[in-house]
Amino acid sequence: MQFGTRAAGALGATAALLAAGAPASAGPPRHHLQPPPGVAAPAPPPPPAYGIVVDRITGSGCAPDTAAVTLSADNTALTVTYGDYSVELAAGQRKARKDCRVTVRVRSPRGSQYAVTAVQQRGFADIGAHVRGTFAADYRYARGRSVYEAEKRFAAGTSGVWQDNAADLRWSRCAEDRPLHIDSSITLRGRGSDESTSFLAVDSTDADAAGTTLRLNWRNCRFW
Repeated sequence: MQFGTRAAGALGATAALLAAGAPASAGPPRHHLQPPPGVAAPAPPPPPAYGIVVDRITGSGCAPDTAAVTLSADNTALTVTYGDYSVELAAGQRKARKDCRVTVRVRSPRGSQYAVTAVQQRGFADIGAHVRGTFAADYRYARGRSVYEAEKRFAAGTSGVWQDNAADLRWSRCAEDRPLHIDSSITLRGRGSDESTSFLAVDSTDADAAGTTLRLNWRNCRFW
């Protein structure tokens, strides 16, 4: 009958449309490998949710809009760049000094912690006769011991890029968002000369290098 032919054709067309719109088979389920019993899983690399919060930047060496703090894309380096952290000692001067305090909080997911494993300072010095320079730094968690302390001295006649490196391993506390204070100062003392001006700076003539770099390491809290 014609009715039966039309019905069969309609059903066939409907079945073809459904088949065309149906998603392909997802295949067999995937199974994620789990570590053997008693073996802790390695800490995963930090996800993009990690970050930093700059609470405050103060001091004569880091006036507003002259210093910046950034976290690297892989979350393993915290850098501070300075635009006006330098002192000069000219004729008639006996002392020139600037300081800077940067307070930051490093964001991390619940159950993880970080450590400052190394600190690198960079700068430039051009110290004239009868003048000496000093760079001093003290980095610490709020209400805690110093992570890094340093004092670098520059004798008369020093000229060029300088660098100070330190290695350490001081873990932050779990489940705490304590500020990290980055304090530093630069000082020139002596007798300024009419012939030359002494100069000391934190930063580098290399535009791609930060004045301060803190290397970070991450892990899951052991007793979380």
